[in-house]
Amino acid sequence: LRAATATRAVQCAPGYSGSPVLHCSISGGLFDFTGCEENHCVLGTTAIPAGYSLSAGGCSVGTPLSPSAVPGCGAGVSCAGYVEHPVVGAGLSCAESSQGFSLFGCSAMVCELPVPLPSGYQTRAPCLGFQLNSTCAAYLLCSPGATPTGPIRLSCDASYGTFRLSGCTPRSA
Repeated sequence: LRAATATRAVQCAPGYSGSPVLHCSISGGLFDFTGCEENHCVLGTTAIPAGYSLSAGGCSVGTPLSPSAVPGCGAGVSCAGYVEHPVVGAGLSCAESSQGFSLFGCSAMVCELPVPLPSGYQTRAPCLGFQLNSTCAAYLLCSPGATPTGPIRLSCDASYGTFRLSGCTPRSA
């Protein structure tokens, strides 16, 4: 294989960027790879997206760093009210140097309303099937005679489960 031919087929690995070059100092020898450097991204340049929680741990906010140089960064990513991907988990990646980290591995939790609704609640419109909690909460209100105890909130422990409702106290019998 000639270095000029092989260079066209070589690219930097994920998490690295640059212009890869192959060198071969003697005929029949091994290639030396150069030209790729680990990406250095910045933590804290953008708002943390909904559904993610980040404890900076060993990361310095605003300081360029590489994911492999600061192992605690990726370990500090978790899902907040969202479901963590069962295979890849939650983490961060650095696709391009001098950019912000990308977070991955969390998706919105979807659940369904209990049927029938608990005493003290009613809906303005049907909220059928599996939905995001913010979608169904907009359609719920306290039944006539029920006492509001705050905003109506929906919570769910696992995706595809049943919502628990709070915010209304049913009328005493």
